[in-house]
Amino acid sequence: QADELKNSLNEAVEFESAFLIQPDANNSDKLKENYWKVFDSVAGLEENAISYDASVSKLKQFISQSELDVGTKQNLISLANPPEGFYTIGSWSLQSADLRQGIDSFYSQANVNISSWLDNLQSRIKMNNSWILLYGEDKDLLEKTGNNFSSLKQAYDYIFSEQYRDFWKRQDRLQELNSNWSKAVNNYNSGAFDSVSGFALKAKQDVVAIYSDGLVQSGNDFTFIAIEVVIALIIIWLIISLMRRRKNSMDLNDDGYGSEEDNY
Repeated sequence: QADELKNSLNEAVEFESAFLIQPDANNSDKLKENYWKVFDSVAGLEENAISYDASVSKLKQFISQSELDVGTKQNLISLANPPEGFYTIGSWSLQSADLRQGIDSFYSQANVNISSWLDNLQSRIKMNNSWILLYGEDKDLLEKTGNNFSSLKQAYDYIFSEQYRDFWKRQDRLQELNSNWSKAVNNYNSGAFDSVSGFALKAKQDVVAIYSDGLVQSGNDFTFIAIEVVIALIIIWLIISLMRRRKNSMDLNDDGYGSEEDNY
């Protein structure tokens, strides 16, 4: 049992030294296994020591009850005593149990921290992916909108800009787009990242449908038409003004001269 303890202790020390020089998370469980071998060896040694001590007690009792003379009995009982340091094994066992509990608690806490860290990491990954869906570059959207919109946010702002909002042919999809975009953003801001992608995809489909059907009239066409109307009104006003001036001129001629027969 002592040799087993010695070997397991040497293995644990060597493995621990190598682990401290070059830590590897994949070997953390192996490190714990080496510790446990030492603790098990100490526990086994203590069991043997208890059994040995019980046997020694029986031997001493047998000697004391024998018919030997007192001096012989004392010598034999002295020889039967366990070796020096024998009773320190119990102290080793207590220390070993404390170390086992401490290491076990450390590993348990580490597992809790790792689980929490992994959960946080997973949440951050989802948050990053959701941000990309809403604000990041979307090559598919860029292609479907003729290289005009590289992100869903850019497309949404353009469609709902004051200049174009009221002129899209697909007015029926504007409300759907606004609803899907708002739900996607609200879920992102509240941390419900699993629900972002569904609404973002619907909003993207709305954008493509609205933009593909285009405008009833673009802002430039509206301006051009407005200018044409103004020009037409000016022309009409000029024609009316000229006609009035001509009429007034004819009236003056009739009143001022009359006919030749009236003059004679």
